Amino acid sequence: MTIRFGRMKDWRESPLAALLLIAVFVVIQLGIPISRLSEEGPRRFGWQMFSVARGAPTFVAHTTSGDIEIELVDFVARARGDIDLEEVLPTHLCNVLSDANSVSWENGQLEC
Repeated sequence: MTIRFGRMKDWRESPLAALLLIAVFVVIQLGIPISRLSEEGPRRFGWQMFSVARGAPTFVAHTTSGDIEIELVDFVARARGDIDLEEVLPTHLCNVLSDANSVSWENGQLEC
């Protein structure tokens, strides 16, 4: 004896719903990375996300007691190609290094 609470359709009874679900999944899986291809450089959720291996910039903190060359392993757990260290790290170094007057790197300098 089978007890059924209402009429419940499964995927075999509605192939259109199954095809629609598969189509939406494929569009999302292909659409997001394809939309990221037009942007410059590696982007999150893009196929080229980890494809760029660029050298890490050298940062120098200028303090009252002298210049300190920053070891990236002390501040960055894992360098990734899609994160621009020149954009985020100087501000962080100014916040963390209390005696830093400025932070410089190859392409710029930030006064703390």
